[in-house]
Amino acid sequence: MAEEINMPSLGQTTEDIKILAWRKSEGDAVKQGDVLLEVETDKATLEVEAYTSGVLLKIMRAAGEVVEAGSPIAIIGQPGESAAAPSKAATVSAEAASLSIPGKAPAVTPPAAAPPGKVLASPVARKLAIDHSVDIAQVTGSGPGGRVEKEDVLAYVERQKTPVAPAAAPAAPQITEAPRHRRALAERLSRSFREIPHIYVTVRVDMTEARKFLAAWPQAGKPRLTYTHLLLQSAARALRAEPRANRVWLDDGRIKTFTQANVGLAVAGEDSLIVVTIPEPDRMTLDELASYAEAATGRARAGRLTGSDLAECALTISNLGMYRVDEFSAIIDPQQAAILAVGRVADEPVVLEGQVAIAIRPRMTVTLSADHRVIDGVAAAKFLDAFRADLEKGV
Repeated sequence: MAEEINMPSLGQTTEDIKILAWRKSEGDAVKQGDVLLEVETDKATLEVEAYTSGVLLKIMRAAGEVVEAGSPIAIIGQPGESAAAPSKAATVSAEAASLSIPGKAPAVTPPAAAPPGKVLASPVARKLAIDHSVDIAQVTGSGPGGRVEKEDVLAYVERQKTPVAPAAAPAAPQITEAPRHRRALAERLSRSFREIPHIYVTVRVDMTEARKFLAAWPQAGKPRLTYTHLLLQSAARALRAEPRANRVWLDDGRIKTFTQANVGLAVAGEDSLIVVTIPEPDRMTLDELASYAEAATGRARAGRLTGSDLAECALTISNLGMYRVDEFSAIIDPQQAAILAVGRVADEPVVLEGQVAIAIRPRMTVTLSADHRVIDGVAAAKFLDAFRADLEKGV
């Protein structure tokens, strides 16, 4: 029986989703798990997989169209069936439609050609073309189906370079339209800072034991460990110790308390900031956590997040320590209740309790920005105390 395929809801992303390209054409055989089409949201490019097997009888929405989540986009049935829209009973729900699954290779099928007048290009390639004032239609694509990739734009820019005589006056500032993901980020953070009553609580953490552990870790065949992996595990344990920090305020005045200790991780992309969810990092071994986090941050930077990367969580970690930042405060994501801003680990002179002499110890400053509607000062302090104690005791 023919089934109507709806555009899936994509977790934390916008409900308006742009179809970039169809990977299957009408009449093609489709197996459950095959990639049907490629879409773009305000955060990333994602692949939508077939929920059922059969034949793609009809494509209802074309590449280039912006579709609301839950809207019908295609009909899959058996050979010879009518391509007319089936009854509601046969419709595949938006939640049932599948996104790409981590670790599962997508079907190797070339993307459909772009519609007339539309250049098939990745979001990063389009952004680079705007930044370098390049007409993307003049760039030859090397990707599947002639898709223009980042490297194609960079190569085109390099070929166009010619010696320029010294200008008599500095060039005027360049004004370009902000890309979609940057506009969405600006809107979300502006709304957060405007509507969420932020409170800030700061603690200093002795990282002696953490530093010793990481120094002794390197082993053949083991994934690389950093302070970030230890921070993720300690944050999850602190959420379990102080459940009032593991909840969010809903717009209708209710409070949602999470049962899982998921932790978001802020990832810097090309002129973008993306948060990926690490599911219950304290339940993973450090080997598992390091491998999972590496894969998740790779997907974030490539703009190819999966459904699990967008899972709900109350807290995000933003670590700028690797850039030699001492301390900072961050803005809460509007769908969360807190963000932990982490500075660098640096040797400092300290007076240890009960001792007269000054010692040199590695220390780190962390600042919790919390939504005061659900996290009071005491709850924030208890969360940070549990977080600090877990890091200081060592692994």
